[in-house]
Amino acid sequence: MRMRDNAGNDDDGAPGSAENDLSLVLAMKEDLAPKTLDRRWPIAGGRLYKKCFLHADAVEWMNSHITGKHAAVHSASIIPDSISSTTGAPKVTEVEAVNRLNDLIDSGFVSHVCGKHRFVAKQRTLFFRFHEDVIDNTVQTHRRWKDGHPGCPERSLIQEEKFKKLEITTKRLCDTIEKYSNMLDEANGKILVLEESLASIGFAFVVVLFVAAGLLIFHAVNSHFDSTIASGTAVVFVLIACLMWGSACGSDINLVKENAVLLGKLMRPTYDIEKSFLRDVEQEHESIDNKRESSNFSVMKQVSHAIIKVPKEIEASFRKPKEVSIKMRESSDLPEVSTWPHRPVFVCVNTPVSPLLKIPHVGQGACPLGVPFHFSSELFEGKCLLRFKNVPSDDSVGDANYFMGRQRLFQAIVQGRFKEELSVATVLTGHEFVRPLQRLPPSWMIRAGTNLIRRLAPGTEFRLVKEKQPRALSPLAATAQVVSADAPGNEPDITDNDIKEDVSMFGGVFGDGSMSVPQRKKHLSDPSRAAQYTYDTESVYTFDFYQSLLDCNTYSLDLGFTSVGLSKSLDGQPIQVLSKTKDGRYLWSFQIWNESLLKEKRE
Repeated sequence: MRMRDNAGNDDDGAPGSAENDLSLVLAMKEDLAPKTLDRRWPIAGGRLYKKCFLHADAVEWMNSHITGKHAAVHSASIIPDSISSTTGAPKVTEVEAVNRLNDLIDSGFVSHVCGKHRFVAKQRTLFFRFHEDVIDNTVQTHRRWKDGHPGCPERSLIQEEKFKKLEITTKRLCDTIEKYSNMLDEANGKILVLEESLASIGFAFVVVLFVAAGLLIFHAVNSHFDSTIASGTAVVFVLIACLMWGSACGSDINLVKENAVLLGKLMRPTYDIEKSFLRDVEQEHESIDNKRESSNFSVMKQVSHAIIKVPKEIEASFRKPKEVSIKMRESSDLPEVSTWPHRPVFVCVNTPVSPLLKIPHVGQGACPLGVPFHFSSELFEGKCLLRFKNVPSDDSVGDANYFMGRQRLFQAIVQGRFKEELSVATVLTGHEFVRPLQRLPPSWMIRAGTNLIRRLAPGTEFRLVKEKQPRALSPLAATAQVVSADAPGNEPDITDNDIKEDVSMFGGVFGDGSMSVPQRKKHLSDPSRAAQYTYDTESVYTFDFYQSLLDCNTYSLDLGFTSVGLSKSLDGQPIQVLSKTKDGRYLWSFQIWNESLLKEKRE
């Protein structure tokens, strides 16, 4: 905070009133007019910014302006040691000029072209522009006040501007609150309708069970049907109905949960729903694949079958490209748990995926937590920061500040540059495993869910059921919660608690910077649209992943009302922070181990 003297001047000698800010920006605008040009960001395909000036030109102008003011004030005074011998003015530091320029930003007269930066006391390639509409409105307001109130205080001008801004902000806040209140009321209404519908369905099913029990007993009494079987079946129906009624009334929900498996077997039809469903899905996929095959392939296939019997292996090779086998560092390659620096968690580089994936000074040991560490691979070079809530960290204070007041449990942020240009559609992130997963929900349920996900996000690849090497991968740019692409030197500090989204450097629909995060994810989840964009080798990219489900301390998914352990399902395999291309080359791959995985593997 800067000090002000009794005359209302800032410590740099420049008056801080609205009138003086206006006079200052008008003079600055006039002097920098020859240097206020249309400029393109200095990288390949950089965005064009209209009527902007350089950070360095503004600082140089302010330096000379303040020096001239000091020279006028001190020209008749005794020259001390701190005063320039040539101009008679005190030596002006760059910090003073920067502070005065930032006053103009606070007044609304000047801003960064993307609204991301302020003036700083060092050389940076930044573009700024004048807000001509704000300057013109302030000039008109000032004239009206001068004409109608010749004796009014100058300070009232800036107070009026602040009041207007506060009024606009308050109105926007009220509109937002009203919008979300309406959404909440609508959601509550849907929940009530759903609860009533479920209660009606449950009641109807209970009635049907009682009626079926009565019909069975009646049929047994009036026919030669075995009365013992009929009575037993009727008792089962009545038991099911009583259990459902008790669940609906809230009398004993745990009893229904404990008997859910038994009830499922009793109510299962004679045919297998799962196999029937999978058969229908496979037939649908086959019909779609057949439609996509080219006519030439169909003709060649018919001719080949007519002339000679084609081996199944060769025919399959025409349909699917050969997949690259997944590799993973195993638990037997880890150090003793007692030596883990962040026990119960151990994060390490997944060295088997690529000999070029390296972390300096770490090797195969534990990666730092809470502080950035550098790494390099065949396709990417940069740094990574991992934060896990309730896990020992190398910067416990920084982690505590990051998670304070948030529901987040996990953050992984990667920043760096690509070593070769890659299509956005070909760079993926997610998880992959070398062995089948265990204790999964029914396969038909997973397939139904993954088919829905594929329709919502066509670029997503979920292969978890009946796979020797399961995987769940999706486009990197469509998965990260925050993506930022910046020129070198303008990239954000990854230790900051909040990283701002900025994908304007992608160009196209992203060029004006108006696309929101959900819109970016939806747009780039389609491979055909993502293929229109490229990761270049000049920009610095930042990918921020955070979520509130994965608890690395307990190695479970926190669902709010309960938690689901992961160790038994993963069969001793760790989850990862990874990125790879569709052809199997890795940008980064870090394993997140928990000692519960090793216990489960031993058992």
